[in-house]
Amino acid sequence: MARSPRVRWGWPNLLLGLLALALVAAAVVVWTRPASGGTGDADARELSRRQWEVTEAASAEVEAVLGVDHRRMREVVTRVQDGATGDFAEEYAEGVDSLLSATRESRITARAVVRAVALGPVTRTRAEVLVAADARVTRDGSAGREQLRQHRLRLTMVERDGRWLTEQLEFVR
Repeated sequence: MARSPRVRWGWPNLLLGLLALALVAAAVVVWTRPASGGTGDADARELSRRQWEVTEAASAEVEAVLGVDHRRMREVVTRVQDGATGDFAEEYAEGVDSLLSATRESRITARAVVRAVALGPVTRTRAEVLVAADARVTRDGSAGREQLRQHRLRLTMVERDGRWLTEQLEFVR
């Protein structure tokens, strides 16, 4: 039987072979990849940006609503009103006086932390949001002990002049 001649690859030939393989793989990826850069990508980026903005605005409003400090209630009220519009702004404004007196009388403080945000439908100007948040509350008579209050809220956010504001806010179970 005759033996076939042995081919010696050596390092230079091995590197050239690997380079050729890499070029073929890159060509396959480029050739089979769907076309991008169209309006679909821009729309997806825009939706992602809107979702992030809605999430940030809803989280800030919930933390403002639940975060209470009897020593700085005017600041708290201003922060809530800054993120409110429509029905929620009106309802909150109507209840401010009773909120101020209740927090002063009971010396209430609450630190709020948003735990989760779930987005419902998000359009260019409107979004539905569910938020889970905790508030650690202390008050007169609690001997400095914090009480954990867990809240679930539904917000309707609307875009006004480049900002997402809370139009409706309700506590849900």
